[in-house]
Amino acid sequence: MTLYPLPVAVFDYITAAVCTTDISFYGISLYIFSQLLYNPTIQEVILDTEYIKNEIVRVLRDKKAKNLISIDLKEITSLADYFVICTGTSDRHRKALADEVCDLCALLGIIVSSPIEGYRSTKWILVDCGDVVVHIFDKDAREKFNLEKLWGDGVLEDLREGNKEEIK
Repeated sequence: MTLYPLPVAVFDYITAAVCTTDISFYGISLYIFSQLLYNPTIQEVILDTEYIKNEIVRVLRDKKAKNLISIDLKEITSLADYFVICTGTSDRHRKALADEVCDLCALLGIIVSSPIEGYRSTKWILVDCGDVVVHIFDKDAREKFNLEKLWGDGVLEDLREGNKEEIK
């Protein structure tokens, strides 16, 4: 598991948004704020990969990604700790999902590999967020490549909302 430091400078940027919304802002939980508020000597907050994965999943859910799953790969490969896989409904939707993930990573201080693979063709967009890799597919490409089966030795977490249309 890799731990990612969140610079305190980000805290200053986010504080105004949190104070006006009284909830978490773009994946920065109130837990992090409590660490910073109650211990002003902290220079950075450590984010683990599971937290990052959960925040990416939250952002994708908010943007209406379909058939959202994650695969825990920690025991299988050193390539990544998690794959997050989802389906976008259109080219514009898939690009918007990728952009939101990149924005979240920038806010958390995570460097996303650039350029984003598949961003122009939009059939399969791969966003490499370090130990969390996000795969955004169109419906046909997802069925063709079937990463769930390929990485079937990992622990699969089905994150769909239970919508019967989505499971089809």
